[in-house]
Amino acid sequence: MNTLALTMSSGGFLTPRIYVPPSLWHQGGCKIAALQTKVASCEALLEGMNKLKEVNIRNTDALSKELDSLCALLDSLQNNLHFHLAFISEIKDESKSPGWGSRIKKLGGALAKGAVRLVPSQRDDGSTYIQLLRAIFEESNFIVPLLEHFNVGGPGSGSGSAPPTSPGTGAIALKIKRVSEFFWHVICNFVIRDFNTLLERYMRKNIKSFIATPK
Repeated sequence: MNTLALTMSSGGFLTPRIYVPPSLWHQGGCKIAALQTKVASCEALLEGMNKLKEVNIRNTDALSKELDSLCALLDSLQNNLHFHLAFISEIKDESKSPGWGSRIKKLGGALAKGAVRLVPSQRDDGSTYIQLLRAIFEESNFIVPLLEHFNVGGPGSGSGSAPPTSPGTGAIALKIKRVSEFFWHVICNFVIRDFNTLLERYMRKNIKSFIATPK
């Protein structure tokens, strides 16, 4: 994610042989699927990330509660994105019993829907979206100390080579893993697809420009 943020700001190598200039990301008139929904989701995600960053990593009670709120928000955002983007998997709530967890999920849903309503309905040139993505990628570094502190493996892995033995820290580790998986399976998922869309358009424009140049 740091590499993607670099390509958006000053340009950088996505691979040792592929250089991505910032102009690729900042193309006016390019149609991005579910743009307004992505903008609203990114804004809500940034707000949730900033709240979590303010919690002391050693205050496990406060950290657990804030992670509950963030995970509920992520579930709501993911389901909202799934409605517009079929390749985003849906999160199904199998728990039907009312309680604190249900109230947290309802709060997350309300925040997500409210964020969508706040986004202007007029056509966006994509600049706001790219700025938000860059901010998310840069701010996402906060999760690294959490992963290391609670010995959490990355997306698709186990909970770590030596998972926490305390029930409280074990529950926190699962929540942190959920956050990291959201970045991989949701954010990076649609960003890579948007990158491919922008890359194709960028190449077409450059080919047309090259052909039109007087020899």
